[in-house]
Amino acid sequence: MRKTYRNEITVSVKDILLAIALIPYAIFLVLGVSGCIQSSIEYEHLDLCALFDPIVDFWFDEVIEGNILFICLAVFCVGYPCFYFLDKADEKRRPEKKKGKFKIEKSFVVFILSFIPYLFLVWSCIFGIELGFFYSVSMYYGFEAIIIAFVVGCLCPVYPITFIFQIIYIVKKHRMLTQKQRRFIIAMISLLLALLIIPSLIYLAIGK
Repeated sequence: MRKTYRNEITVSVKDILLAIALIPYAIFLVLGVSGCIQSSIEYEHLDLCALFDPIVDFWFDEVIEGNILFICLAVFCVGYPCFYFLDKADEKRRPEKKKGKFKIEKSFVVFILSFIPYLFLVWSCIFGIELGFFYSVSMYYGFEAIIIAFVVGCLCPVYPITFIFQIIYIVKKHRMLTQKQRRFIIAMISLLLALLIIPSLIYLAIGK
């Protein structure tokens, strides 16, 4: 009886933490919808950009400015739902393991797809050899193009979200990954790094 009771308490705590992590999203949604309605009435057209104003203001005014409390809040609100749903996926997968069935996990597919945003860095790096990467009022080349493109991706904030998810996935799932999956991940990361480093080195060689 005690064992069952402890498991129930653990699950309920996880659910409570998930609810807490989702509260800011609900607040941003309510503020965004109300702002969208007010802006649409004022300008007499549908202003969908106003939907994202609260979360954009929070990101630029608090997180980017380096407020530690809000940085921790952002990491928790992004990271904990990832951890929660990965944990739920593990619970569903355990019975299948006992039956001897093998399936590619949806979470593994999501993990692989989470590397797609990094292709923007590859694109900016390769085009940065000759054409350059334009941001603000300046043109950047080589490694500088990668850095500026990464900063842009962090301001969005695409890269912080994908990076947090990838770290949580690797920490939680590394023991469950098959040898083929590990080799595939290593090969994919190695290819990505090569596509970033080689064009930058070519630019340095051309520049000299």
